[in-house]
Amino acid sequence: QPQPVIPASVIPEELISQAQVVLQGKSRSVIIRELQRTNLDVNLAVNNLLSRDDEDGDDGDDTASESYLPGEDLMSLLDADIHSAHPSVIIDADAMFSEDISYFG
Repeated sequence: QPQPVIPASVIPEELISQAQVVLQGKSRSVIIRELQRTNLDVNLAVNNLLSRDDEDGDDGDDTASESYLPGEDLMSLLDADIHSAHPSVIIDADAMFSEDISYFG
């Protein structure tokens, strides 16, 4: 008999974050549903979602459920962009400064 589905409310936030780091751009609802399917096995859930992406054979309901959370997805994408952009910007600025200083020295 199938295992009872774990309610989304008891899935630890940490597991969702771990999966989101690997699956940039995947919505929380898709990740949560996969964690429920895999009985909170993050690695298995991530692998399942990655391999499903490779096949490009989405079972149709993924896109429907993703559209329910556009604001949240947008925020997480913006967050990801900000975090990834900042370190390189800071490093570039430092590199330019040290070059400028050496010219005057």
